[in-house]
Amino acid sequence: MPSEIVNEYARYLQAEKGIAAATRQGYRRAVTAFLALCAARPEALLLPPGWTLERIDKRSVEVYLTYLRRERGWRPASIARQVTALRSFFAYLQRQGLVTRNPLRTLQPDVPPADAEPPQGDEAAVLRLFDVAPVTLAQCRLLAVLELGYGLALRPSQIYAVRELRVGARGGLVHIALEEQTLALQASPGGLRRLRDYLRQRRRIAQGRADAPFWIDERGRAVKPVRLARAATEAMTGVGLNGGLRHLRQLAALHFRERGGDVRSLQRLLRAKRLGRLDRYEPPAARDVVALFRLAHPRARKP
Repeated sequence: MPSEIVNEYARYLQAEKGIAAATRQGYRRAVTAFLALCAARPEALLLPPGWTLERIDKRSVEVYLTYLRRERGWRPASIARQVTALRSFFAYLQRQGLVTRNPLRTLQPDVPPADAEPPQGDEAAVLRLFDVAPVTLAQCRLLAVLELGYGLALRPSQIYAVRELRVGARGGLVHIALEEQTLALQASPGGLRRLRDYLRQRRRIAQGRADAPFWIDERGRAVKPVRLARAATEAMTGVGLNGGLRHLRQLAALHFRERGGDVRSLQRLLRAKRLGRLDRYEPPAARDVVALFRLAHPRARKP
C-alpha cells in the first residue's frame, strides 16, 4: 500500500506541480527511505507494530532525522531536504484525505545558511524588470509573478501555490489565498496595477469558470511552476540579474534595508521566524559590527 501511494505521489509531483525530474526523484527516495525504516523498525521511531500513516507524528520524524544526523553523518542541509520532501508528501496525503494532519507543518530544522553572503543586484536593474507596458496575457502574468516575488516578498513555492487573489478597493491590501493559509499584504500603487492587469486578463480567458486555475495561458490551461520560474529567470537575465524568483525575493529584502527599513519590519516583510537569518541583509558596516559582537561575546561559539 505505501509503495502505491508513493507512486501516486510521484505522478502528482510531475503532473500537478511540474517539479523537475531530479528533484522529483530526490523526493521519492526520501519518502521511500523513511517509510522503509518505519516498516523495518517501527519501535525505533516510536511507532506501534500495526502503525498506519495517520499514526506517524512529528516526534517520529524528529527521531528519524536524529538517526540520519548521528548514525549516518548527514549534514544539516541534507536533512533539511529530507524535511522538505516529507512535508510535501504528508501535505499530499492530507489533500487526498489519507491523513487528517501534516505532522511536519511546523517542523523547522536548523540549517546553516547556504548563501550567507548578501545577494548581488542593483535596484535600478530590478526596476527595469517592471518598465514594461504589458499587452498580452503572458506579459501580465510575468509582471504579476515578479510583483509577488519582489513587491510582496513571497517565496517561489507560495507564488506557485496561489489559488485566489483579490485586490482591496482601499488601503492597497492584497488578499492571497494559498493552499493552507491566506495572506493580507500591502502593495504599492504600481504593484496593485500590475496585479489588476493580470486579473483582468485572467477573467477574459477564464470566462467565469469557477474551476479555472489561477495561473493560466491563452487557452485557459494551467501554467506549471517550471514555466513561471523559467519566464522570471529569463526576464532577470535580460536586465543583468542572476538567479530566479528566490534571488529576487532576497533582493527585495536587501533593497528594503538599504532604504533604511528596520530589521523588525524586514522580519514582517519576509515573514521570517528567526532574526539571525536576516544578518546578510544588513548594510556592510552593520554586518561588521554584528560579526565583531559575536566574536567577542563570552557565549559565542568557538570555531
